Amino acid sequence: MTTAAVEDLVLGPRMISFCRISREGAAAANDHDDEEGSVLMTLRSLASGEVIGWADTDLDGQTARLETHGTDELQVTYELIQLSGAWLIETAKARGLVLFAWGQEPTPVVVPMDVFEL
Repeated sequence: MTTAAVEDLVLGPRMISFCRISREGAAAANDHDDEEGSVLMTLRSLASGEVIGWADTDLDGQTARLETHGTDELQVTYELIQLSGAWLIETAKARGLVLFAWGQEPTPVVVPMDVFEL
């Protein structure tokens, strides 16, 4: 019996624009100060029917691998979006960064899905 090799499904990379908060507390206004982080998601289907996924995230030199599993690719992708969005928001906050400063008006980035709507 032979088994067909299943390739991983790779989503991304998604570039994450950010800038540093100035001393006055406002985001840098010009595009030349923007830097980029990234999110790269990988999904793998297992023989058991389960799907595992991980998101490799990078923001301002800090990296993390976030993992989840579920019954299908859509569920796993949604959970990875939620996990990586929350990680990016919290990491940006802790480092004094503003995500997507150019797209903050009229909608600031406050919940995980916001990261992927801009």
